Amino acid sequence: VLADGSVVRGVKVGDDGSFELPFPAQRVSAGLPYRMSIRTVDPEIRSEQGSVAGDNKNVVRAIFRVRETRGLWAGPGKDKMLMVKQEPPEKWGDPPPLTNGEVVLPLPGKHGSSCSIYIEQRDPLPATLLALTTWISVG
Repeated sequence: VLADGSVVRGVKVGDDGSFELPFPAQRVSAGLPYRMSIRTVDPEIRSEQGSVAGDNKNVVRAIFRVRETRGLWAGPGKDKMLMVKQEPPEKWGDPPPLTNGEVVLPLPGKHGSSCSIYIEQRDPLPATLLALTTWISVG
């Protein structure tokens, strides 16, 4: 459930389709839960010695270009996900605003032959990913 821009988890729906919120709200959207997941493909990286396919690599950080987005999670594996930084609300109790522009996310290290990034939207919030740039260490 999304109530006045805030995510409300654990809402139980009655047989007649009704539900109760823990606080009063004017704008409410409710639906079935889902999780949006993306896994990027490994980029082809070339060095002076040729391709680094099969070499150990690590995505050091990612730069997300987003439009009207909030609540994205990303990481080098499903077990090492971090929330993509968002601006704090203007007023206490309000939901954080939607983010536009570039957001930098330092990623926890995970050297391996793959350097994919996992991206998830776990909540009923908008997420528009326009571009993704990564910094990769090889070796």
